[in-house]
Amino acid sequence: MARDRAAAQKILDTLKAHGAPASFYLTEITQNDTLYYRVRMGFFSTREAATAAGKAVSDKAGSHADFRSSQPTEAEFRANGAKVVE
Repeated sequence: MARDRAAAQKILDTLKAHGAPASFYLTEITQNDTLYYRVRMGFFSTREAATAAGKAVSDKAGSHADFRSSQPTEAEFRANGAKVVE
């Protein structure tokens, strides 16, 4: 998560540059009245597939990012192509 959209975009660009086999996108989230940007990837058919992909991207990119698998909202799913990555 990043408070600044440009910082989140930089993370997104770095991950994409490492050729991960997934679709990456940004979402906004508000916590305690503060707007954050999250870099998300997906969509996956199972939680296990999402976790494995997150670990692979982290290893490949040398990232110390905190990857967590979570269920996207219906709006997020529709807005980002609704394409499942295996």
